[in-house]
Amino acid sequence: MSDIQAKIEEARLQAREICGTEGADSKDCAVAYDELEELSAEAAHQRAKSEGSAKTPSKSIAMTIQMLLSAACMKIDVRSFALMA
Repeated sequence: MSDIQAKIEEARLQAREICGTEGADSKDCAVAYDELEELSAEAAHQRAKSEGSAKTPSKSIAMTIQMLLSAACMKIDVRSFALMA
């Protein structure tokens, strides 16, 4: 697992924990998922640089779908997520 992927996984676990204890509507929960989104965007950017732009759109869409599904499972208001394109 790459360094950025490890950071994403750690941020995902922290976000779930924070949202579970503070509530899905809390400011801390939103901040935690914002941090996760920023890391995910950085990972997509790094992949785009290393793999070329032809492969990245479908991967970015898949990552966005994964984040939205995670949020839905946790009953987080997904309108707060900016879609990665």
